[in-house]
Amino acid sequence: MEKENYIIVRIFGGLGNQLWQYALGRSLSLKYKKKLVLDISFFNNPLIDLPKGFKAKFELNKFKIPENTLIEKNCYNHSYKFFKYFIKFLPNFIKKLFFKNKKYKINNFLFEEKLFKKKFFNLSQTKKESSYLIGYWQCKDYMSQNSSIIKKELKPKYIKNYVKKFVNKIKNNIVAIHIRGGDIVVEKNYSEPENSFYLKIIDTLKKKNKNFYFHIFTDDLKFINKFIKNCKLENYKIISENQKFSHIDEFYIMQHYKYFIISRSTFSWWAAYLGKDNNRKIFAPKIWYDKKIIFKEIKLKNMILI
Repeated sequence: MEKENYIIVRIFGGLGNQLWQYALGRSLSLKYKKKLVLDISFFNNPLIDLPKGFKAKFELNKFKIPENTLIEKNCYNHSYKFFKYFIKFLPNFIKKLFFKNKKYKINNFLFEEKLFKKKFFNLSQTKKESSYLIGYWQCKDYMSQNSSIIKKELKPKYIKNYVKKFVNKIKNNIVAIHIRGGDIVVEKNYSEPENSFYLKIIDTLKKKNKNFYFHIFTDDLKFINKFIKNCKLENYKIISENQKFSHIDEFYIMQHYKYFIISRSTFSWWAAYLGKDNNRKIFAPKIWYDKKIIFKEIKLKNMILI
């Protein structure tokens, strides 16, 4: 293997974050005609970058990513914060000491300076070098030139027949609601939207059509009964309740609703972004991260902010 011409992206966090990281790496690999490498060292010791009690596993291999995408299991085993606050300030020849994989000649280390803000890359002068990227990279502009390619590649590799049948039965009067659980209870900069957010949307929809029906998707079933009571939902079904579908199945299913209420979640953001219907209505919290209004870098054209 030649030690040149690679875009190496550190993959860490839950599925939503992995999709952002892949999208950036794939876009850069296409633009600069370099091979893409996914460094999944994080999953050897995920607690270094995740809140206590939150589990994550590498899941990009469940999607139709190109077969020539290289996956490395032991490249960089230190935390995101360790790089952010220490390693990135060191000269490159010292940085290399923290990377165990000897297959790649890494001469260019790129770190995301600020969340949601686009970083401008110029890798045209690094034709015989590998670039290593660490960050969340949550900005839709990174993939704007290759969005059609990336959307095709981020379709599940295997779609079960009963999932296809379920999708075919989704009617336009059914509204999908995603309730984020998992690490939301320990995240300092995110929180589940207040009941008023859901109530306002539900009331608005009911005024338009009294025959609306609601499908609820969540990884926090303990919270759902309280949510249903507070929002006075009557016509609903908790899709996640019977555990028939995997969360990859649910991720795919959520892409097919005419109306979709998302939470402050990269998981449901991607389900909204990958939807085929450009006219679908996406209801999203106006306040997204750190008590700030949703950033233009992740706002979609068909989003209605509440």
